[in-house]
Amino acid sequence: ASPTLVVRDIRIIGNIFENCPQGIELQGDNLKIYRNVFRASCAMPAKEFKESIGNQWYDEKTSKGNYWAGFTAPDANNDGVLDKPYEKDGVKDPFPLANEPQK
Repeated sequence: ASPTLVVRDIRIIGNIFENCPQGIELQGDNLKIYRNVFRASCAMPAKEFKESIGNQWYDEKTSKGNYWAGFTAPDANNDGVLDKPYEKDGVKDPFPLANEPQK
């Protein structure tokens, strides 16, 4: 089983999750998770517990979230953000990235 992070008020930014049965499983409040890459080699990229409060899967300043391999939707205005939110296993990323973010 993958580790479960029980945390509060932290940022998870700029990571690559790959070759794992599960990417991250979060249990905590006020987490900021963005500019991460969840590659297709993760069977379940991320899970958020229902009890978690105030978590954001995007950067408020840029309105950009995370890259989710295998998740596709149009990017009609070519701003690098897909026009459909990513929602799965409790994760709600309203601004999923069209491509992996560059460092």
